[in-house]
Amino acid sequence: MLTMGSFFDSVQKEIALSLNHMEKIKGLGRNKTVTVQLLKDKMDKDKMAHIILEVMERTEACVALLQNAVSEVELSQKESKEAGNKVIKLQDELLSSKTNQINQFQKMVDSQLKNTIKTEMKSYSDAVKKDAGENLTIRNIKTAVKDIVKN
Repeated sequence: MLTMGSFFDSVQKEIALSLNHMEKIKGLGRNKTVTVQLLKDKMDKDKMAHIILEVMERTEACVALLQNAVSEVELSQKESKEAGNKVIKLQDELLSSKTNQINQFQKMVDSQLKNTIKTEMKSYSDAVKKDAGENLTIRNIKTAVKDIVKN
């Protein structure tokens, strides 16, 4: 896999090689402005053709590196998108699972609460029956239930 660091190192190396080759030619340095006349004065056609060929080869190498980098970036983007979609799917599944758990827990709590209320009402009703004897009326039961709810 081509990293951005290795990509830039390779391009820099290719450019440096071209510049070093040109610097070897007498009178052409990095700090000197290269003009057509300077090239005519310092080089013959064979040297010029050799330099042009080398620059073309180095340029092709840089283009190949760029194409490889583009392919790597596109692959990384595709993999990133796929990973993001997987995360979204997993989050949806988790949310659905947690919603189901909450609903089941709510049903269990409701059922337990209803059973507890029924048991307590029966217990209270039995206690009222003992204390009230035959004076047990619907009104007395309603009053007792209201007292329980308040407490």
